[in-house]
Amino acid sequence: HTSSQYAISRRNMHPYGFALPPLLLYSLLDANSVYLKNWLRMCPRNMITVLDTHDGICIPDVEGVLPDDKIKDLIDNIDARSADPILRRSAANIHSVGAIYQLTCTFYDAMMQNDDAYIAARAIQFFAPGIPQVYYVGLLAGVNDRDLMERTGELRDINRKYYTLEEVDEAVEQPVVQRLLRLMRFRSNYPAFQGRFELNYSNDSSVAMAWRHGEHYCHLFVDLNFNTSTITYIDEQDGSEQTFHG
Repeated sequence: HTSSQYAISRRNMHPYGFALPPLLLYSLLDANSVYLKNWLRMCPRNMITVLDTHDGICIPDVEGVLPDDKIKDLIDNIDARSADPILRRSAANIHSVGAIYQLTCTFYDAMMQNDDAYIAARAIQFFAPGIPQVYYVGLLAGVNDRDLMERTGELRDINRKYYTLEEVDEAVEQPVVQRLLRLMRFRSNYPAFQGRFELNYSNDSSVAMAWRHGEHYCHLFVDLNFNTSTITYIDEQDGSEQTFHG
């Protein structure tokens, strides 16, 4: 539950921001940023942000942040692209929102393999407060490995593909992965991310976020209707304003 994240944060430890993946999925699939921005205003500033892990996409952490009817809509939306969900052991009614523990799907497949939407999600993750973590399947824009899942009988294995070196080399050359790597290099190297996070005004179908540290400044604008992400920053060398698209 979200309260656990705050309890961990108050003890100067790094909680995982497991609410972010379902929030981003809902925001991008429904073109609605209201709940995401509410969470960004209050989320722990020292969290580890993730979109995917070796487990599924966690649902309990978004309860109380995203309304139950929106969670149900999200589960129904992703259901056709995922394996059976992981249920809570205490689940009495498997058809209720509260019964679902994890959705079993790669994040890229959850985003319907839409490159622009996937990059927009990663851009928001990288601009959100905290330390971003990228799972290897997500790094390579991996798709569901149903063969592995069926061989092992483990539902989570749908997102645990075993890559050969040749498959890694091929995956890295995908345009979506090259775009992701550029974002990762920017997030790792630009000095503004050592400073202060800002959530700027935007309408209910967009997100505007920024970081500022001394003379260094960068800004992200994501249009959820068109899945476009635009980053503007102050060049470290000449102080000029530069822009690139995610």
